[in-house]
Amino acid sequence: MTLAERVASTALNSASLVSGRLAASAAHALFHMPLPRSAMRASERELFDRAHTEPIEVDGASVMTCRWDEGTRPVLLAHGRQSRGSRLSSFVPALLDRGRSVITFDAPAHGDSTGRSTTVLDYRTAITALHQRYGTFEAVAAHSLGALGSFFALEHGVTLRKVVTISGVCDFDLLIGLFSSSLGLRDRLRSRLREEAVAKRGGRRARRNPPALTDLLPPAY
Repeated sequence: MTLAERVASTALNSASLVSGRLAASAAHALFHMPLPRSAMRASERELFDRAHTEPIEVDGASVMTCRWDEGTRPVLLAHGRQSRGSRLSSFVPALLDRGRSVITFDAPAHGDSTGRSTTVLDYRTAITALHQRYGTFEAVAAHSLGALGSFFALEHGVTLRKVVTISGVCDFDLLIGLFSSSLGLRDRLRSRLREEAVAKRGGRRARRNPPALTDLLPPAY
C-alpha cells in the first residue's frame, strides 16, 4: 500500500467501528475518485492535436470528446478506470484507413474532463449523449470499466453493430472487491460498501453480464 492507501484504510476501518453507514458512504465516494489523473503521453499528442475536440455536459461535468473524420460510420473508444481516451489511440489510424470515424471521450474526473468522481452511470450517460449525436455506432471498443459502462448504455437504448472489450469488467462487484482488498477493508465494511453501491444505482444490482447482453446486438455481418 502507498501512504495514502494506508491512511485511507486506517480511517475507513476505524470509522466503521463507530458508524458502518458513514464509513461505507465515505468508502463509496473514495472508490469513485480516480486519483491520480492520467496525463496525455507525448506519443499520443500528435494524433490528438489533429482531432476535433468538443466538451459535452454530463450531469454537471464538462466531458471532453475527440473525433477524427466527420462522424460517419462512427466507432467509439471507451477507456477504463483511472485512464483517459488517449490511451486507446493506437486503434485510431487503422480505423480511419478503413473508412470509419473515431470518437473517444474522457469520463468525468478523467483526463481533460472536469469533476471529482465518476460512476458507471456517468459512462452510460456520456455514451448515450454521443449516440444521440452520431447515431448507431459501427462498433464500440472498450477497456475495463468502459466495457461495463458500454453494456449499461446498450441495455438502456444505445444501438451498435459490434462490441469489443479489452479486459472488460462484467461484474461491478468485482471492482468493489478489488478496491476493498487494496485497502484491506474489514468484511463488514465491504458488505456495507456493496449495499451502498447498489443503493446509488437506484437499487439495481448487476444482474446481467456482457455475454448475457449479446442478444441485444444485431446479427454479425
